[in-house]
Parts: sequence; C-alpha cells; structure tokens
Amino acid sequence: MCWGSTGSTGEEGVSSNLGVGYLDSTTNVLDEDGLVQSEFLIGEVYTELILLRTRRARVKAWFHGLFNFHAEPQREGGGEKNEQAFDAGVSWGMERFEQRWDFNFSFRYFYVEADAVIPEFNSEVLNTNIKGYEFALAVRLLPTLTAFGEFTISERENHNLNGFGKPKFNDPLTAKGQSLRMRLGIYLDF
Repeated sequence: MCWGSTGSTGEEGVSSNLGVGYLDSTTNVLDEDGLVQSEFLIGEVYTELILLRTRRARVKAWFHGLFNFHAEPQREGGGEKNEQAFDAGVSWGMERFEQRWDFNFSFRYFYVEADAVIPEFNSEVLNTNIKGYEFALAVRLLPTLTAFGEFTISERENHNLNGFGKPKFNDPLTAKGQSLRMRLGIYLDF
C-alpha cells in the first residue's frame, strides 16, 4: 500500500505525511487540488455499559463517537460538514474463551462521515463516508480452536462523495462498489 505521494511505504511513509492528506485513495472530501480539504482536531467519547454479568458470560452495550472540530463545509458557502462518526453496538457472550463452546455474538451499527477521521486512518476496514451494520459470532470449538464469522452490509453515507458501497443512484457511469462483506476464519491458540 502506498502511503505517501513519494511512494514510500511503512511507518516512515505514514509519519512523514501524517495529517496532511497525501493519500491516493482517500474518501475524505477533497479540494480542487485533490488534497484533503479539512484540518483535523478530533474529539472522542467512548462509553460502555455492562447490562448483565454472570460468572462467565455478559451482555454489554457500547457507544464510540468522534467529532472533527476543524472540518470544512463540503462546498464553499454550504452548511454541510462531514465531521462526525459513531459506532454503537451490543454483545453477548464470554469475555475470554476458556472452555469448549464459549461464544461471543455482537451486533453494531456504524456511521462515519467523510471528514470524521484523518486520511491515514480511513483506509482501514470501514473507511469513511460509510454507514451500515455488522453481525459477528465467534465460538470455541476445541481447546485451541476458535471459529469466527462476520457479516457486514454497508453503503455510502453521502452518495455524491467517494467511498465504498452503493454509488449515487441516478448516475449510470458510476461503478457499483462493494456493499456486502463476509469474513470467516479460525484462530489457533498455542
């Protein structure tokens, strides 16, 4: 993955361009020069509520919110800024897998506007300018083997900006992006 305009990779490439918007595939709002339009001063809040706790399992709800105080309007003179993001969800299951058939099931809803996080972080799994939900399940099948699966449905938060998911509905020239993702796998503990 190329992190900088100079083609550098790794930590050095990331740190040299951190916060300046030099990414080839960003989904942040871009200015006329193709650089990220907004500055970034991020406020963050995380809260977690344990609703039920037994000896082994628990039910937990959480909310994680972000707000970019220095986001610029999408269009000059326009009022819409793309400055906020949140992830809210609930899970049920074991905190740590210790025995066979231990499990953890979770559901979350996410909403990430285009300029909510700095460009270097929006190339992760969710990216920005995206909204949707995800189901996940992990089950300990053997003493050292855990199977997991995730099912994610997403679409663009603002269809007029770059991003994953379904494009602007009335534009036949826009290629359709991926809006469904499934991951299945195993963990081995040694």
